[in-house]
Amino acid sequence: MRKTTAIGSALLTATTLVLGLGTTASAASATSASSSDPVGLYFFDAARNVVAHYPTPPAGCTPVPATATLHAAWDAGFSRFQFYGTADCTGSFTTLDTLRSYSAGRFKSFVPIP
Repeated sequence: MRKTTAIGSALLTATTLVLGLGTTASAASATSASSSDPVGLYFFDAARNVVAHYPTPPAGCTPVPATATLHAAWDAGFSRFQFYGTADCTGSFTTLDTLRSYSAGRFKSFVPIP
């Protein structure tokens, strides 16, 4: 029951934050988002501020913002990701779905899996 409650709480928090977005900070090829279009991949920091937004899946190896502690993806072709501990997407990876939290700095880069 605790696990279900924690997951539900995290999902509700992420959904509320994304739906209430104004503009976001940029990172690499990340773009700004508006509250009328919450589609895409979002990275949040520990305070649940948006640190990057990708409206469509980026091509190839992409940096993870250093302060990111959560990612959430809605629509736009996102389903799963390979997250790496290296900046160049080499070595071992962890496959993650569209909503996941982790320690800041754990992952350095990612590749979307179509």
